[in-house]
Amino acid sequence: MVIAMDSMQTGLPPRQLTPVAAVVRGLVAGAVGTATMDTVRYLRYRRGGGKDSPAEWEFPPVADWDEAPAPGQIAKRVLEGFTQRRIPPRWAWLTSTVAHWAYGSACGALYGIAAGSSAKARPVHGLPFGAAIWAGGYVVLPQAGLYQQIWKYDAKTLADDLTGHLAYGLGTSTFFWLTTKFR
Repeated sequence: MVIAMDSMQTGLPPRQLTPVAAVVRGLVAGAVGTATMDTVRYLRYRRGGGKDSPAEWEFPPVADWDEAPAPGQIAKRVLEGFTQRRIPPRWAWLTSTVAHWAYGSACGALYGIAAGSSAKARPVHGLPFGAAIWAGGYVVLPQAGLYQQIWKYDAKTLADDLTGHLAYGLGTSTFFWLTTKFR
């Protein structure tokens, strides 16, 4: 009979995540974080009098590229640059939705690499992670012409956006922590 012993009993170092496991868990954690952020934003929308169902709110119609949110606009530019073809407006909705979720998952993979390399990763580490993702958007997106400079936004808009990203970071880090703590 084989009995598993922890590192205190064996004197061996605790099992570390492989890089692939850290990335995969991070990708899934990033999707969970994206769902967490969207839940916070949806609840805020409902408190403000919004009537759409969660599915209608999460996947609103995007008829053309002028209506597409920043993730869709960036994905359009990347796809058009790569393929050297114009992406028709009918793809705005799908491209925007996929880009939003893919970006959240990709950032989660980066979190997974960092947290998987640390023996002390905790859910609270998601707060500075979420804040960094938020701040990065206000550096990169104005350069792309998709956002204004950060000082042109009012405090409420920035606070709402920041709290959504803090929820993203906390959702990502908590899920990652849970999947590594009980393995």
